[in-house]
Amino acid sequence: MAVVGTKVTAANYNTIQGKIQDVLGTGDGAQNGYGRALISSAKSSGDAIAAQDMVDLYTDLITARTHQTNPVTWTNADGLAAPSSDENVGVSAADVGNSTPINIEALVNGTEYQILSIGTSNFTLIGASANEVGIKFVAQNVQNGSGTGEAKLSPTSANAEDDLAEGYLDFEAAADEIVTDINVHDATNFSVTTKLSDTRTTQWGGGDYATPGTKITHEVEVTWLNANERRYFFNTGGQIIFDADLTGAVTANSKNDNWNTILENMGTIVFGKSATSANGSSPGTGSSIGNYYASWGLTSVSNQATLFTKNGSGLYADIKYQITAWEAAAGNASTPSTLRFRIELQDNDFSSGPTDVDEYVTNDITSNVSVAHDTVLNIPSPSFTNITVLDDGAATQTSASLSRTPNGPINEGEDVTFTLQVSPSANGTLIDYNLTGAGIERYDLTNDQELFDQFNMQNNTASVTITISEDDVTEGAETLTLSVPAFGLSSSIGITDTSLTPVNVPDPVPTYSLTGPATINEDGTANTYTVTTTNFTGNTLYWSIDGTVSDFTAINGAIPIASQTGTFDLTAIADVTTEGPEPYTLVLRTDSISGPEVGTSLAVEISDTSTATPPPPYTGDEPVVPANIAVSGPASNFNGGPSTATATYTFLSDFSITKSTFNGSVVIGDWLPNRTQGETAGEYEIFFTQGTANVFQTYGSTPVLTYSGAANSTWLTLSSNRFQTIQSYASNSGDQQITIQATVQIRKIATPAKTDSGGVTISLSHMDLGGLF
Repeated sequence: MAVVGTKVTAANYNTIQGKIQDVLGTGDGAQNGYGRALISSAKSSGDAIAAQDMVDLYTDLITARTHQTNPVTWTNADGLAAPSSDENVGVSAADVGNSTPINIEALVNGTEYQILSIGTSNFTLIGASANEVGIKFVAQNVQNGSGTGEAKLSPTSANAEDDLAEGYLDFEAAADEIVTDINVHDATNFSVTTKLSDTRTTQWGGGDYATPGTKITHEVEVTWLNANERRYFFNTGGQIIFDADLTGAVTANSKNDNWNTILENMGTIVFGKSATSANGSSPGTGSSIGNYYASWGLTSVSNQATLFTKNGSGLYADIKYQITAWEAAAGNASTPSTLRFRIELQDNDFSSGPTDVDEYVTNDITSNVSVAHDTVLNIPSPSFTNITVLDDGAATQTSASLSRTPNGPINEGEDVTFTLQVSPSANGTLIDYNLTGAGIERYDLTNDQELFDQFNMQNNTASVTITISEDDVTEGAETLTLSVPAFGLSSSIGITDTSLTPVNVPDPVPTYSLTGPATINEDGTANTYTVTTTNFTGNTLYWSIDGTVSDFTAINGAIPIASQTGTFDLTAIADVTTEGPEPYTLVLRTDSISGPEVGTSLAVEISDTSTATPPPPYTGDEPVVPANIAVSGPASNFNGGPSTATATYTFLSDFSITKSTFNGSVVIGDWLPNRTQGETAGEYEIFFTQGTANVFQTYGSTPVLTYSGAANSTWLTLSSNRFQTIQSYASNSGDQQITIQATVQIRKIATPAKTDSGGVTISLSHMDLGGLF
């Protein structure tokens, strides 16, 4: 800590700057660091700490704290304001204490002091731990103090400090606080976006009683630019979010009903820094597995970890929603980093014998994958890719194997046949394979064969025959490997070199790589990008960028290449227009700025640092009636006896919407989801329009309908709950069905133009359960 009343040294300054680096900067390479560029930088011993240095420190502190608490708050009482940039911080950068000497006999009980001189006094009689200069103590029993000793107000006492230019101690306290709160992330800074949504529209499950285990799978890859970007994403509170929903009316106590219940009750599943959890009323089983799971495998599905499970209940206790994950690519600072998530809906319930009927899941079912990331720090969202979708087929237990004939080795000019067996697999299924090996190139194969192709499955089997070219190039012994990425399978065979003379050796194929900042500021600062090549014989390449010309000082140019490398600069123009992040793509070309692309590109995003006034916030007072509200009421009796079916839905004054079900009230929506300004329900009114009943009668008497609850065709205030109940009575039950399409409108009383409406589908049914058992 800096000595009170003295200049701030480079060492003092670097202590604070290092703490900020651990939080806002690259951190320690593990679970610390937000990955943002700092304004401040460490100082060398003997450097004078100028006012601008303290301003830079302040800017970094505020940036980190805004991520943690927005708007910014500090625990230290006097806050943290920026020092003036035109002052010489020097002495005034430190907290200057009141050093006026006070005789021991004039001290006040309860006040903290620091001993200046001992004289003839004994300060231990009035609360000091030792009778020594420099000891701080709170005065007690001051009537016992006597002599010539002197003290001063302690620098840490209330009102003891003349806090000039928001001194060093304030900065030090603020740095300690952002370190303490490194895992605190203000929720208002985050953007939540659904990235992938997949719906199964065909029935699944059911079927053969002898082969339980039918499942449908939604498998996705989430990819960051590199391992550091993945680390920064989770260190700043980033989350991968999962949920699923079964739509449409269901029959009570059916398999559809049970799936609907477990998906509603589990809620939303969140994969974060160090855990996976759900937020529903019955959330299922999460795990202590997050991004920093210590046992991730590098590339194999066999190392997958179970993140979350949610089982059915009762008759359907064997059905299960499950998420597993594995690391699809090992990450480091320069290699892409990918996580693969497998979302499985398993129908492990099955019939007990060939005469029983195993139910199918017939309602549409949707799986969603979303992302939450901090937008204040401009943390980029990873990319999302569907690997397997729910309609790819209802797979049972899948087995796969790969074999070859002959075992090898083979000579140039000879064939090798690879056979893939996948059970079960539909006829016509295409499964990717690739051919690799040291020195293996396209020209090593004959008959226009490619290094990347597909097996065409027929009767669970497919084969491909590879013919090795009999060339005149002396290459030495080689190994050819065929790999099937989908199942982690590979098979290799040796190739004996039978060529004699090195003729017609093809020219080496050039390669290109492009590296540089993925995010740049629109501040007029040049950003350097590096091109690295191999086997390139020219001396110039060219770069260009897509998008708007006006956003950059230049959008193309030449790159001098020397020793297989070259650099160029990209500069975003500083403007005052609030546009939000702007994505572009850098590409490399040969011949000219409009010549052929070399197949290497780099995504670049402009971070919007403009100073224009942002648009006003959303007012939050628009009501929303959710579309497609469905309310059902089944009823039944034995031997065609009388029965009553009831359906109720309610718009509550707490802004929620509920419907009645066989096991209680269920929330189905929120009619003012964006309220932020302290709205009350009494500011809004509702209008019910009852639709015409359609009665489908195939048995017994015509049902008699009774409506109760809120009045129809009139505006009613929502200061109290408003409900509609429709009751159907049938004196003889059996296959009567009634549907009613009603309409609901909600508007703001003071602003009638702010009105929304939606439909409500009411379904009532009467069933005959047959004779008594």
